[in-house]
Amino acid sequence: MKNRKNKYHFSHRKQWIIAFLVFVLSLGIGYSTLGSNLNLFGNVRFRKYKEPIIRVFSAYNSIAFKSSPYGSNIRVINLDNQIHPPENVLASWDIGVAQNGNVMAYVTQNASDDTKYDLYIQGNGHLYANANSSYLFAGLSSVEEINGIETLDTSRVINMTGMFSGIGSDSSSLHLDLGDHFDTSHVTNMNSMFYHAGYHNHGFQLDFGSKFDTSQVTDMSYMFYYAIMDGEDIVLNLGNHFDTSQVRDMSYMFTGLGVNSDSCSLILGDNFNTGQVTTMSYMFKSTCYSGQNFTLDLGDHFDTSQVTDMSYMFDGAGNRSTAFTLDLGDHFDTSQVTNMKYMFNEMGYYSTVFDFDLGDYFDTSQVTDMSYMFRFAGSQSTVYTLDLGDKFDTSQVINMNAMFASVGGNNTDFTLDLGDAFDTSQVTNMNAMFAGVCSKGNSCTLNFGDKFDTSNVTGMSSMFSSTGYQCTNFTLNLGDKFDTSQVVNMNSMFNGTGHSSTNFTLDLGDKFDTSNVTEMKAMFENAGYVSDAFSLDLGDKFDTSQVTTMERMFCYTGQNASNFTLDLGDKFDTSNVTTMKQFLYFTGVASPQFSLDLGDKFDTHNVTDMSDMFFHVGYSNPSCNIDFGNKFNTSQVTDMDGMLWGVCYNNDNLELDLSGFDFSNVTNYGSIFGVRTPRSSVLSPFKASQKVYVKDSDDVDWIVTHVGAEAADPDQANMEVTRSNVLVKP
Repeated sequence: MKNRKNKYHFSHRKQWIIAFLVFVLSLGIGYSTLGSNLNLFGNVRFRKYKEPIIRVFSAYNSIAFKSSPYGSNIRVINLDNQIHPPENVLASWDIGVAQNGNVMAYVTQNASDDTKYDLYIQGNGHLYANANSSYLFAGLSSVEEINGIETLDTSRVINMTGMFSGIGSDSSSLHLDLGDHFDTSHVTNMNSMFYHAGYHNHGFQLDFGSKFDTSQVTDMSYMFYYAIMDGEDIVLNLGNHFDTSQVRDMSYMFTGLGVNSDSCSLILGDNFNTGQVTTMSYMFKSTCYSGQNFTLDLGDHFDTSQVTDMSYMFDGAGNRSTAFTLDLGDHFDTSQVTNMKYMFNEMGYYSTVFDFDLGDYFDTSQVTDMSYMFRFAGSQSTVYTLDLGDKFDTSQVINMNAMFASVGGNNTDFTLDLGDAFDTSQVTNMNAMFAGVCSKGNSCTLNFGDKFDTSNVTGMSSMFSSTGYQCTNFTLNLGDKFDTSQVVNMNSMFNGTGHSSTNFTLDLGDKFDTSNVTEMKAMFENAGYVSDAFSLDLGDKFDTSQVTTMERMFCYTGQNASNFTLDLGDKFDTSNVTTMKQFLYFTGVASPQFSLDLGDKFDTHNVTDMSDMFFHVGYSNPSCNIDFGNKFNTSQVTDMDGMLWGVCYNNDNLELDLSGFDFSNVTNYGSIFGVRTPRSSVLSPFKASQKVYVKDSDDVDWIVTHVGAEAADPDQANMEVTRSNVLVKP
């Protein structure tokens, strides 16, 4: 019993030793013929490698003919199954597995260019490609001609990862014709096989030949990644031999194919079967990006029923095509997909007539991430309708960041129908979700209705930024379920919303609760900029008690509105705010009736930056005045540059009460009231008839000597601010 136990342990140890030897051998000589030379976990049979088999080349090694200065300067490759060294050999290497001279590589000077070389790979009576032929010709970027490829026996090859990666990428022309003997019937891995092939080559052509059998391949990721990038009149026809029925990974497969070509066509063929594929992320990203008339027909065998990841799948495809069409076919089943991030981003961006149909099987019920999904899709199209249909179920989605950003941006008659199953109850991120939507056109209404539930959303920064930007009649109705009670970030939320709309209306609704928001930078900047009749009522729930930054919050808001009013509401609490730079910059500048009452809750005791805070506020109102309120505290402020420049400029009898101002910590005070300098090229906005009241004579001295007529630096001086303008408040 004891002997049997020891025998078992010896046998077990022996198996692990053999396995280790196999691993070491595979690193040095490849795994070609190992199966016939090693009987694993049994008797070991080493025999001499008599067959002329090419050794393994890794992705980054610079050995043999890939070494400097040869590799990237090889112009011609000559393959042969007989060894007959060429004349005038510059260097030679034994590149066979056996290392007995039965596979040799030689380089000679190229006859037409003495900076280039010719490569000869020769076998003794036969020339076998290694079962692991990955990166065999990778990096040979100057190749323009391959001769004798029919002598390379690929019938035993299992791995062709990166085999032609970067070949001919810097040459002027290369016709890569694999011929009738390039047998790939046993290959399982074609990852990156033609990666960057013909990258900058305008005359690159690829012919698969009759023996290019892909029926056993499981990995085609990166296969044509940025191949033929700069080619002319590119047509990649996969033909009838491109059987993909076993492939599981097609991520990045056609990414960047023909990206700079004016004319580009991709034909998948009749045997392009995707029934086993689980990941298609980046599959057609930037494919035929610059092609003028790009059509992508996925055909009848494009079965996506097993796919879980479609992120970036069509990102930028046909971006510059003037007439882009995408037909998803009858089998584009997305019922298992969880990730659609960037899926159609920038697709058909410049297409003037964008045709996009999601089909009957576009099921999104499992998707959790739709960020940037339709961003810029058909953005320049003049005729564009996006109908999400009845199966666009978003009940599991948590991320809709920039989902529809700039969709139909230049469309004069754009329609966005979210469908009956557009459920946002789980979404937490809506940053930039509708930014730039309906940016042009005569009329656009964005109505979220009763199902747009935002109760779990925490991020809404830039959500409606530039929405309806140049739309003449833009209406934004947030609906009854637009709940913002969990939101913490509203930076630029309505920045540029309805910017050029002559009749812009913004109704925040009853549930616009901002009690948890900490960021409101540029929140309403440029909103209703051109609208003649724009008003902003923040309502009773606009609670800003947690907000720390309000920089540019109302910058340019309602600038050209002739009857602009701004009601900050009862809960506009600024007690935690630290920066108010350009807070009301040019706000209501054209309104002859605009005045500003900051109320009793405008507490600024934590604010350090008030530069340009009231720049040109109430500029056009002849009876304008500003009431800073009882809590306008400037004790912590260090920057007042441009703070009151042009305030109530057309009120010749302005009496500005600054008696509550504390200037003790101000270090940047230039241009508080405006200056007359060559760099401004405008008249000083402070007039001799206008008065400023301060709390004591020290403040009078401070203003006059720092920014008034007596200022030491004339470039910082407002020459019309004199002691007759600045008075102590009675």
